[in-house]
Amino acid sequence: MRALIFGASGQDGTLLQEVLRTKNYIIKKSPRFKLSDATENELEDLISSFRPNHIYYLSAIHGSSRDAINNNVSLLKDHFNVNTLIPSLVPKIVQKIGLACSYFYSSSSLIYLPSSHKIDENGHISPKCIYSCSKHL
Repeated sequence: MRALIFGASGQDGTLLQEVLRTKNYIIKKSPRFKLSDATENELEDLISSFRPNHIYYLSAIHGSSRDAINNNVSLLKDHFNVNTLIPSLVPKIVQKIGLACSYFYSSSSLIYLPSSHKIDENGHISPKCIYSCSKHL
């Protein structure tokens, strides 16, 4: 099995690699380019050249959960590109090249209202910061 991991150097990516290695996966880490500058063609080349069975999108641009939504256009653009646009292109590319693979996109619990109870996908969605807004879209 082959796995392509976006965000492989982060905490979740590092843990995922450990698990996949125990299952003898061939792992490719996404290049260390600034994802917000990636083009659809670069993503297509990456995916079509490796032809993974599984794609994991763990990359994210985030700040403090206390960061308010503001008018910093550059920051908003980076959040949107890395957390929303690029991960939405992956399934489109997979379909375009006719690749049969699974795709996992990691969102965030910050898209939900704070709760003292266990949060699941049925929770009330109420993003409060740039990061949570971009992970919800």
